[in-house]
Parts: sequence; C-alpha cells; structure tokens
Amino acid sequence: VRGKEELEERSYKLEEVLKREGELARARCENLESQLMAAHQTINALQEKVASTYSERSSEITSLKESNAVMAAEKKGVEELARVLRGECEAMRAHAMVSEERAKELE
Repeated sequence: VRGKEELEERSYKLEEVLKREGELARARCENLESQLMAAHQTINALQEKVASTYSERSSEITSLKESNAVMAAEKKGVEELARVLRGECEAMRAHAMVSEERAKELE
C-alpha cells in the first residue's frame, strides 16, 4: 500500500511538473509568435519603405536623364551658335583686311 501511495504521489508531482513545463512552453510559444508577428510587421514596413525609396529614386533618375537630354541639346545649340559666330567673325576680319588694303590704295 505504501509503495502504491508513493507511486501515486510521485505520479501526481510529475504531472504537476509536466503541467508547469507545458504552461511555460505555451507561454514561450506565444511570446515567440508575438515576436515573429512583430518581425513580419517590421519587414513589411521596411519593404514598403524600400519600394517607396526605389520609386522616388527612379523618378529622380528619369528627371535627371530628361534634364541631361535638354542640356545636351542646349549645348549642341550653343556650340552651333559659337561655330556660326566664329565664321561671321572670320568673314568680318577678312572684310576688314580688304577694307584696309583699299584704304591704303586710296591714300
């Protein structure tokens, strides 16, 4: 009878220990699930931020490319104007030289 009582008491204590360990394990699981949910929310927020930043940068790049194209066209126009002005300047110099020669001839 005594052995049976000891066995029942040990069985009861073991059951209590297992219940406590089960409750602790459940609480740890719930805590880990909560941490996992928070991590997923953080990841989602970061992904949204990265997507938004990428979109902004892509827009900026497109705008800069358009500005570069406009500036390249303007540069080409200025270079063409400079070429024309150099040509006119050379023509004026040639005309001035001819005028000087005629002036000398007239003297």
